[in-house]
Amino acid sequence: MIIQIENKEQYDQALARIYNLMQMDNPVATALLEELKALSILVEKFEKEHYPMLKP
Repeated sequence: MIIQIENKEQYDQALARIYNLMQMDNPVATALLEELKALSILVEKFEKEHYPMLKP
């Protein structure tokens, strides 16, 4: 169960899992697609909090 990314280790694990899911020939299976979506949202949230983009 994916709840929240709280530290760099979990962030790195989530990125690795996203990479693996995206390398699959057919990640369209419902559970895998939902996992990919959830991880992407959690990674984005973590990045906004810990690696904010500076305005040009």
